[in-house]
Amino acid sequence: MTRATSRATTSTCPTSSNRRRSNLTVRNFQLPGTPVRVVATDASEGDRRPPADLSDALAAAVGERPWSWLRQVHGTIVHAVSEPGGETGQEGDALVTALPEALLVAFSADCALVAFGSPEGVAGVAHAGWRGLQAGVIGNTVAEMRELGASRIVAWRGACIGTCCYEFDTDGIEEVSEAVGADLAAVTRDGGPALDLGLGVRVALEKAQAELTGEEPECTGCAGDWFSWRARQDKGRLMVGVWVEG
Repeated sequence: MTRATSRATTSTCPTSSNRRRSNLTVRNFQLPGTPVRVVATDASEGDRRPPADLSDALAAAVGERPWSWLRQVHGTIVHAVSEPGGETGQEGDALVTALPEALLVAFSADCALVAFGSPEGVAGVAHAGWRGLQAGVIGNTVAEMRELGASRIVAWRGACIGTCCYEFDTDGIEEVSEAVGADLAAVTRDGGPALDLGLGVRVALEKAQAELTGEEPECTGCAGDWFSWRARQDKGRLMVGVWVEG
């Protein structure tokens, strides 16, 4: 099985004592041209995986909406949520809904989290690491949204690991690139072979005819206030959530 190489990148990443920033905690915004809102956290907000209590900032953003979240397995299973809180704890890596006020959430510490919305009021969120990207989780999510009535689909990508910190075996890079349909080969800060996960997400969205309207450009491994398993073996997870305003 292809995989990221095991060489650590901690020598070139900031330490936990100097990587905190106070200007980010919870982002809360609307996807352009849709009734879908997005909330995204950074590491200073803490690990908000259930059953963790909500911070005041996160509670103010999401309100009392029941959460739908999955047991993520780096695959391609997409669950359609038909009632608030539905599908929680199921195995999968993406959620979609046309139900107003249902909150769909995903978590990561290096993988890309992608929020989706459509003018018709269909929302989605996907967890996409290299395995899910290679297997087609982005395309599957878009396809399931279209089944719920979405026409034009827009997307936003949260912070993920960058090429600077994502050393990857060359055979694996070729396999993921072939599956995605683009050359995802890059170079790490130390000169090793790297996989461009962010580019892979952009290409997958384009192939699925979904429009990327924004992305968080920073690397979870070495920039800003993010959790990274790859760089520091952080146990916390970043969160991206979406809901359709009723």
